[in-house]
Amino acid sequence: LQAVLSISGVADTAILTGNALPEQVSSLIGLSPPDLTRVWGNRVLDAANWDAHNPAMNAAALKDVALFIACGTGYASNETPTGDPIHTPFQEMLLWTSHRTFLQALVRAGVSYEARIRQGGTHYWNYFAGQLRWGLPKLVNALYAKAGTTPPYAF
Repeated sequence: LQAVLSISGVADTAILTGNALPEQVSSLIGLSPPDLTRVWGNRVLDAANWDAHNPAMNAAALKDVALFIACGTGYASNETPTGDPIHTPFQEMLLWTSHRTFLQALVRAGVSYEARIRQGGTHYWNYFAGQLRWGLPKLVNALYAKAGTTPPYAF
């Protein structure tokens, strides 16, 4: 692993309680909880496997990885232009909770990173487009630099 660009990802899987999203989140966004046991097993019985895949719990392992992290803080609303229950400001707020603990874990582990945190924001393409324009050139440059070649983008 040489470089990572996370745009509103789940950076701390501890927010995924039990077998699913927290009940209040599932009900607010109007969805049935996904079956997360299909990913890493039972949250309790397979806790070691969940922990092994939790970026926040493995922050120290990212010391030599170029990290670019983008997220919004969201806000308590489920209103979107499309009415889609996933791409909401509330979803972004939940992901910001995950990013806060991840960023704290990076600081505690002494891991360098570059972050772009936007106040507000919605878990939606219009928001992601700006974050992608910010992070993708940085990601490409980091990969070129790790390969020992001249990065293509000048900042």
